Parts: sequence; structure tokens; C-alpha cells
Amino acid sequence: MINLPNVQQLVVEENNIVKPEWNTFFQQIKTTIKTDLLVDIGMPNAGQPLVKENGEIDSVWFSFFEKSYKATGAFFGIPSSQEKLSSKWHTFFENMFQELK
Repeated sequence: MINLPNVQQLVVEENNIVKPEWNTFFQQIKTTIKTDLLVDIGMPNAGQPLVKENGEIDSVWFSFFEKSYKATGAFFGIPSSQEKLSSKWHTFFENMFQELK
């Protein structure tokens, strides 16, 4: 079962590390894809900053999101790796939730 955190809340702490509730959500995505779709996409460790200093998504995290998206076969789109953490990413997370719930 996947639980979507409140998308109005920040995804990262002040140090750009993923907040625990969002880390749990991303872990649930990984587990669901591995269990239901039989694809192991891996996952960055909890200490890996989600956002770089310039505000863009870290490449390790982007790779995880891209693999997640591709594993589902969905067509709703993924923001670019240069897209800062914003409503576009929140929409992507909501769409992943809908796709996998």
C-alpha cells in the first residue's frame, strides 16, 4: 500500500535531505514496482540530498524517478532533470501515486 504525503508540505528538510514521510513514500514506490512489476529500480540512500544547491533535482534521485516512471509504462510525463522542486514535481509524485495505488 502506498500513502501519499500531503503535497502541500515540503519534500525536503532545510539541508535538502528528503523528509521522512516523503522518503517512506519513495520507498513504497520502489517496493511496489519491485513486487508488482518485478523490476528492481534501486533507491538512493536516505542521506542523499534530493535537491542540489542550485535547486535542481540531484542526478541520483532523478535517475530513481525516471526508472520508476519507465517501469510503470505510464504516459503522464516526468519533469526535466533541470526542473526545480516545484508544483510540477508534486504533480509527478501525485501521478505516480495514482498509477501505483
